[in-house]
Amino acid sequence: VHSEGPGPGASGQGPGSRGQGPGEPCRVMARLAAMAAALAAAAVAPQLLVLPPKGQQLAWRSAASGGPRSSRVRHSPVQRAAKKKVYGSEDFYAKKAREEGRLARSYYKLEEMDRRLGLLRPGHKVLDLGCWPGSWTLYAADRVGPSGRVLGIDLRPMDAEMPPNVQTRVEDAFQFKGSDAPQLDVILSDMAPKTMGNREADNQRSAHLVKLAMTIADVKLRQGGSILMKLFDGPETTALMKQMQLRYEVSRYLRPEATRSQSRELYLVGMRKKVAGNPAAPSTYRAKVESQPPPPAQVPWDFEGW
Repeated sequence: VHSEGPGPGASGQGPGSRGQGPGEPCRVMARLAAMAAALAAAAVAPQLLVLPPKGQQLAWRSAASGGPRSSRVRHSPVQRAAKKKVYGSEDFYAKKAREEGRLARSYYKLEEMDRRLGLLRPGHKVLDLGCWPGSWTLYAADRVGPSGRVLGIDLRPMDAEMPPNVQTRVEDAFQFKGSDAPQLDVILSDMAPKTMGNREADNQRSAHLVKLAMTIADVKLRQGGSILMKLFDGPETTALMKQMQLRYEVSRYLRPEATRSQSRELYLVGMRKKVAGNPAAPSTYRAKVESQPPPPAQVPWDFEGW
């Protein structure tokens, strides 16, 4: 005969009751301890480097989660400046120069900078420092037209044939013989030292050539004229830019698209040379400019005194 009343187990008061018996707190604590151990194991799980298929970036994955932790790849400053492009000897601009009969890829560098800044105009008198092989010289001659003149100097003789409004000569820029030359409208300098593979050393030697071009411009560039100079980027860049700001109303640097991605070269540009006697300019600069007589009238293609 069974009792119809609630037994000890049915009433929830007996030792076998779920959640109420004396053994139940131990089981809850055991579950919590197991969960905590699992979380701790996931937190200290080793990070595994998963090699992706060829051509894809590396990604770190967590051994506990199996999901991607980060896919970001850090690049050096040179890689970032290169925009992740590596040119070979047969890059786009080298092919373009060959197909269009240009002397060098540097033709497109000057073309781009002139298009952006409007440096060269018909009738301008231009000095091209480090003119070999002649790509900048020919571009400038075409831009200044029959009424303009371009003088190119370099340590190497020019091989290419030049138009009548161009004169070139073999000369060391440090011994530039232009004391009787007329005031210039534009000075171009594509001079560069032989690189040594040392960033600071290359920058210092390149900066030495930039200072030379700036010195010539202090004396021979007319008020309102412009200058464009190549520089290997490095510690001297900031100081040179400050010197440019003393001399020109507009000073900036450019890196043309035709520049090789692995190259550290950039171009310093100064536009609208300031008035002679500007108190912000160095005293030696003011003295040199103020002592210059007004330029004599010259006929086109007359290079007497250059």
